[in-house]
Amino acid sequence: MKIYFLELPDWHFEAREVSAGVYCLTGLWRERPAVERTGTDTTELLEQCRREAGEMEKAAGRRGEDACPPDLCPPERSESASAAEGP
Repeated sequence: MKIYFLELPDWHFEAREVSAGVYCLTGLWRERPAVERTGTDTTELLEQCRREAGEMEKAAGRRGEDACPPDLCPPERSESASAAEGP
């Protein structure tokens, strides 16, 4: 089951049981895994992932289409690096 939150439009969260009573909850940003927690309390795991996803969005300083978790974004190229590479 996919779980969505209005304040995180590019994210969804999925939980799966990995062992008897132990769950892995994954937060996916644009279908790519970005945050993950494992434990026995799915409500707490979801809240932890939701909080971390929100912090990543805030750290990126962007929302919606331009939002990107820092470790998933391609490195930004400076103009000087682009000019040095040539055509």
